[in-house]
Amino acid sequence: MSTRPHVSLGVKALDLHLSSFAKTCQDNKTKYVEATMSGKPLGSHHHLQRVFVPAGEREEASDVTKKTNSQLCGLIEDTIGRLHDAGADDLAGSLRREYMKDVRTGTKAVLPTFLQRAGDTSTAVLEQEESHERADDAPGH
Repeated sequence: MSTRPHVSLGVKALDLHLSSFAKTCQDNKTKYVEATMSGKPLGSHHHLQRVFVPAGEREEASDVTKKTNSQLCGLIEDTIGRLHDAGADDLAGSLRREYMKDVRTGTKAVLPTFLQRAGDTSTAVLEQEESHERADDAPGH
C-alpha cells in the first residue's frame, strides 16, 4: 500500500507533516503560555515549531546555503538558548564560548558546520530530557 501525498485544491503537493497541524499548534500554544506564566521574557530562544504548508517549503527554509551570516548566527544562538532552557547550562556555556571565540567571526563555511553540530547536540539533549519525562510520568513513578 503506497501513501499518496496530500494535495491542495490547486493540486499542489502539501508538506507531509501538515497532517499534525493541530498538535503542532497546541504544542506551540503550550510553550508560549508556559513561558509567559513563568515570567521569562519572550524572545528568540523560545522555540516554536513552524508549520510548513507547501511541499518543499521545509527544505527551502532549512537550506543553510541560502542563509546570510547574520541568519546563521541567529540560528546558532537560538540553538544554544534551547540547550540553556533545557537545563544543559554547562554544554550551552561551552558551545557559546566556542561560538564567541572561534565561530562567530569566522568564514561563512564555518557557520553551517557549527550550526549542524550544535543542532545535533541540542536534539540529543532534548530527546534525552523527553525520555526522562516519559519515564517519570509512567505508572509506578
